[in-house]
Amino acid sequence: MHHRTCAMLTSLAVIMATTFVITARADQVTDWNQYMLQAALVAKTTPIPMTRNAAIVQAAVFDAVNGINPRYTPIHVKSAAPGGASRRAAAVQAAYVSLVNLYPTQISTLDAQRAASLMAILKGGGHERVRSVLAGIQWGQTVADAIWAWRSADGFNPPPPPFVGGTNIGQWRPTPPAFASGVLPQLGYTTAWAILAPSQFRPGGPPALNSDRYAEVFNETNPWEA
Repeated sequence: MHHRTCAMLTSLAVIMATTFVITARADQVTDWNQYMLQAALVAKTTPIPMTRNAAIVQAAVFDAVNGINPRYTPIHVKSAAPGGASRRAAAVQAAYVSLVNLYPTQISTLDAQRAASLMAILKGGGHERVRSVLAGIQWGQTVADAIWAWRSADGFNPPPPPFVGGTNIGQWRPTPPAFASGVLPQLGYTTAWAILAPSQFRPGGPPALNSDRYAEVFNETNPWEA
């Protein structure tokens, strides 16, 4: 812990002595929301995987801030923050670590954004502010590491074989013009964020193939019956 703290103190000294082109606003959570979207845009992250990426970042930020000033039920990490830790620094570090894990090739950009955010927090502060920021960084790191370990085993990766349906009567199958297979079948196996399981609110199945209701629905959707 001593070496880690020394490294953080050195990092903060460099931050305070350097001027960065990136400008951080007063709201670090909003800043890092924007940085997350920028990273996703650069990486060309598609919308459905982005829902998981964004949830990882936001869960880490939420538990980091809530762990310092507990007001709500934590998502995963219970409150154990050191006294006097900076909530703003914890939010920055939690978001930064999560984004580095998700987009490691963008670490140079994320390093600069983190430095600008911490410099904005430290600006005008004394020794007490430095200690508070250091404690916040340590707590944010702890939370982000815990969230990452949790979600790394959530079943999202590797994806299962694509769902291609079947050719029997009543079975789903790809349709023209794209003939696309089932999209992201791993979501059916992924650990849910808020509900107990993906199947918790699954609706009932379609009507029986030999029922009047099935015939009625089929006739409503069959273009050749128009």
